[in-house]
Amino acid sequence: MKTFANRLGRTMTLGIVMLWAAQARATPSLYTSNCASCHSTSSTTPTTCNGCHFHGEHSSTAASDINLKGSTNKTSYAPGETVTVTINAGYRTGWVRALLFDQNLKELGRSSCAGGLGGCTTSAFPVTLTATAPSAAGTYVWAVAWYGNQYDISGASFGSGNSSTLKAGFFTPDANNSGHGTQTVALPAFTVSAPQVPAIALNPTSLAFGTVNVGSSKTLTTQVQDTGTGPLNVTGISPCAGTPASISSTPPAPFTVAAAGSSTLSLTFSPTAAGALPAGACVTIASNDPAKPTINLTLSGTGATPPPPPPGPPGIASSPTSLAFGTVNVGASKMLTTQVQNTGGSTLNVTSVSACAGTPASITWTPSSAFSVPASGSTSLNVTFAPTSAGTLPAGACLTIASNDPAKPTINLALSGTGATASPPPSGPAIALNPGSLAFGTVSAGASKMLTAQVQNTGGSTLNVTRVSACSGTPGSVTWTPASAFSVPAGRSTNLNVTFAPMVAGSLPAGACLQIASNDPAKPTINLALGGSATSTAVPVIALDPASLDFGTVSVGSVRRLTVEVKNAGNARLDVTSIAHCSGTPRTLVWAATIPASIAPGASIPINVLFVPIEDGALPPGSCFRIVSSDPANPTVEVDVAGTGSTTGGAAQVPPVWGCTTSGSGWSLAFAYVAALVLLGVRKRKTAGVSGPTSSGRE
Repeated sequence: MKTFANRLGRTMTLGIVMLWAAQARATPSLYTSNCASCHSTSSTTPTTCNGCHFHGEHSSTAASDINLKGSTNKTSYAPGETVTVTINAGYRTGWVRALLFDQNLKELGRSSCAGGLGGCTTSAFPVTLTATAPSAAGTYVWAVAWYGNQYDISGASFGSGNSSTLKAGFFTPDANNSGHGTQTVALPAFTVSAPQVPAIALNPTSLAFGTVNVGSSKTLTTQVQDTGTGPLNVTGISPCAGTPASISSTPPAPFTVAAAGSSTLSLTFSPTAAGALPAGACVTIASNDPAKPTINLTLSGTGATPPPPPPGPPGIASSPTSLAFGTVNVGASKMLTTQVQNTGGSTLNVTSVSACAGTPASITWTPSSAFSVPASGSTSLNVTFAPTSAGTLPAGACLTIASNDPAKPTINLALSGTGATASPPPSGPAIALNPGSLAFGTVSAGASKMLTAQVQNTGGSTLNVTRVSACSGTPGSVTWTPASAFSVPAGRSTNLNVTFAPMVAGSLPAGACLQIASNDPAKPTINLALGGSATSTAVPVIALDPASLDFGTVSVGSVRRLTVEVKNAGNARLDVTSIAHCSGTPRTLVWAATIPASIAPGASIPINVLFVPIEDGALPPGSCFRIVSSDPANPTVEVDVAGTGSTTGGAAQVPPVWGCTTSGSGWSLAFAYVAALVLLGVRKRKTAGVSGPTSSGRE
């Protein structure tokens, strides 16, 4: 305990400006005998009783005790916090001089006494004084004192008697002011807590990804630790200079780590080309650690071209190995897809797909005839459940797939599902939202992001949406279209486009939503929940316009072109690194674009997509192409594609002259490539082998 008790014997001379106290006129004999020699009795001299020891120190006329006491406003303080002390004493009135000492009996403050000798009119008990708490942690005992005329100290109770040095509980005469002195008492002990300071550490301090195949990814983690005494606020995570966009991290900043706690930071390496990460590759983590405001996590790794599949026989597998249709209404249908995969080193020939014993005719599939899967490739098997009566598929329902896999000549695809009698729709309007909430993720301040929800009418009459409004507390950074009333016919839906455009960093408040009012008698209002946050860190944001393409019906042997604009809605450069077919998407879809490409904030590049059907039939469900970019929130986005080839006619788009150039868009290159394949008899093949051309002519 840091007290002044062990210093009570230290000789101290208080440099205190003496307080001249005119005795209260109610006791003129005291004033005459003790004060008149120094203090004027003029009418302008303030009167006081508390300035005399007899009145200012005891609790009554008995003068048998010391009534001086003090208290602090708190028992514990932070370093440098203001300590407020209240001092009380005496049993009379009038101005008084009170002092505050620290643990070393150093004066910290005194009551104000403007006007010079005898002119103190602004301080009376109780007196409040303030001082700054010590900067070092520990327990402290301060003291308070009364200063004034020593009248009654002989023979009266004033602690343990006179003291030539300043001591708590003693009256100490003032050597520089005859007849005056100080009565001092200790305050209750108080504590000063250690300051709360965060300290960041990483475990491990570097991540080595080793060799990762191009087109694949590998994720490693480090622990962001707070080894300090206060909360650690991680304010930013950004790539060091020269670190490529193939490195991404999650979660995004900001986030908080409790003192002595840790949080997992995941780093993913997704190489798009062969080669090692550059020397010095790292991510910089910014925080409120005063000693280390930024710290680097070192990264290493190498992208490699995938090795060829091992030679050997074909190997069949399905993913998933079972399909669960759930409940499907009688008269309706539901399609699910499994991938028939070839894990071997030579072509897998699927010779037949057939229903297992007891599997009803409500199960159908495509392709229904034999097909082949190249080594390390896959083909979609689309299975449809179209119940004609209520009831569950029998136990053991499945499809048997026969192939030339010597180890597994047949495998089964398990099936489950239930047919149900559909409930009639309500006669009136019935509102529903799909989805029921929108999560914008992280959006850069100054940028925007749009998401769409469908307002559906599952009832039997027109749904009239009378109002869309922001819920209480939802900020103006959220807007929507349509902004006015609209109607939805029975069984139909209308898109509600919601945009989040934050101007400052921060998260949407809990409960943020849009309220939709309609004439649905059961649900006159329904809420669309919203979530998202804004960051001031510059990040790219990928956006597609449109997000899907529908080619309609195109004549076999012809071609139709549609365009997707890839936009950068963020405030940092967006790097588009690759475009590829989604699994199961036929090569009758091709595109023309210069990839890789960099897109400045607010700019965009076009991708010309061509559909070149070579036989009757629609593109399989799930057809799409995948775009990989440096958007940390959406590193991969997909453009859904639909279209049907027809030998009976359909839309076609053909350039006027073979080999012409259309504004450098790559159209002539793509068309010539497709035309060459058609001339070579690709039309006779069951599966097209066309790849999407880039500016270099490769996929």
